[in-house]
Formats: sequence, C-alpha cells, structure tokens
Amino acid sequence: MLVGNFEDKVKELYGIKVQVANADDSALADNSATITAAGK
Repeated sequence: MLVGNFEDKVKELYGIKVQVANADDSALADNSATITAAGK
C-alpha cells in the first residue's frame, strides 16, 4: 500500500489527516513510497 493511499484511507474512515514519517521521524514519507519502504 502506498503512503498516499494510506493517508487518504485514514482520512476517509476516521475523518483525521495523518502524515507518515520515516523510521527515525526526521522527515515525512513520500506519498508515492510504499508503507514498508517508508519504515526503513
């Protein structure tokens, strides 16, 4: 699943906007990256 799709799904289901960060929380993940890649 892509980061952008995940963020959109959380917004749709829960009505809150989220931003996925990288593993060390130093930057936001690219919306075109996969969730797995963002966590590395």
